[in-house]
Amino acid sequence: MVNAQDWLNQNYPNETREQLTELDVSNKNLEGVLTVWDTWGFANIQKLNISFNKITSLDFRGKLLEILDLSNNHFNGGFLISGSSIKKFNFSFNNINNYEIILPSLTHLDCSSNPLINLNLLSSKNLVELKCLNVPTLSNLSLNYSPSLKYFDCLGAKLVGLDSFSPSSTTSTETMTVSTAATSLATNVSEKLNAGEVSGIAIGVAGVLVGIVTLWFTSDRFKTFAKKSLSFLFCCVVFQRLCRNRTAATGSDMNLDILDSVNISPNPAIAVDNASSEQLDYDK
Repeated sequence: MVNAQDWLNQNYPNETREQLTELDVSNKNLEGVLTVWDTWGFANIQKLNISFNKITSLDFRGKLLEILDLSNNHFNGGFLISGSSIKKFNFSFNNINNYEIILPSLTHLDCSSNPLINLNLLSSKNLVELKCLNVPTLSNLSLNYSPSLKYFDCLGAKLVGLDSFSPSSTTSTETMTVSTAATSLATNVSEKLNAGEVSGIAIGVAGVLVGIVTLWFTSDRFKTFAKKSLSFLFCCVVFQRLCRNRTAATGSDMNLDILDSVNISPNPAIAVDNASSEQLDYDK
């Protein structure tokens, strides 16, 4: 393992730092504490990526940073971020329990796979995408309504409280409803599975339904495809019925023609009488 601060100082001396707009130290087998200050020469950093290391603490100070990736590290809440311009923030796959994010310009957040219990996003009113996948411990999410929110996925989280959220947009309401319904369904199925009340087939069907509903509300392409498929299916059903009625009508006419050609009456009683008369003539 390599000390993160020592590695940074050795590979980025002071005279080279001012010209940097992107700092990528991902997957370098780094550990420990990392400090990146604008007063130390990193004044123009717009993108910082320290993912796939074993860093436990970060102290960043800068005014131009827009993209920050801390994913796949050993953070447990030990990072200080000073920068109001951050738009995309990823701290997935860490060990963070409680976190209050004060980033007013934030648009994209990924906090998946953390043992989060409380997540406070009240200061972030411009969210477009929020991912909290695989966070079964998350029970309380504080979130202001964002008119631009298009993607919200907390599947697997057992949300008890969703504070300060009052949507008026149809799209955001539908997205939120899908996520809540999927979470409730997953929890309900899990409980029934443990009680032995749900079979594997039922779970599979439920999963397919949840997937279809989620795609319906989150994907415009799927909506278009589904509508065209349903229209095609409807036309096929109508065409099949028309063909069936036509075949039935044609079949009745053909049966009557055959009966007439062999001089057999369609009435069974008359047919029996004719057969009896012919038998008497033969005996004579």
